[in-house]
Amino acid sequence: MTNEEQSQRGWRELARDAGVNVVANLIAAAIIYLLAVAGGYLNANPWIIAGILTPPLILAGVAAMLYALALLGRWGRWPWLALPVVLLVLAGTVVVLIYLHKWADPTW
Repeated sequence: MTNEEQSQRGWRELARDAGVNVVANLIAAAIIYLLAVAGGYLNANPWIIAGILTPPLILAGVAAMLYALALLGRWGRWPWLALPVVLLVLAGTVVVLIYLHKWADPTW
């Protein structure tokens, strides 16, 4: 490996590590904010809480759907099992998002 390749590799690793650090700090800040609101130390801003909770809900839904699709591929005899999982995740996500919207805007 040449010095130039090592230098490029070093910059890529630095950028990756910095990105991971930024994401970890954002997650930690979100958790601290939720704990402070739950403890009564801060007033709750519904839009911030909705913004904190929406990405994990979407990721959980995607993970559950991928799992259901994997079940379809692996268990060809039981394809009916994937449909309830997908529908349950979608229904749960919609219900939580509607609840968050109602909580954020009581006139709705």
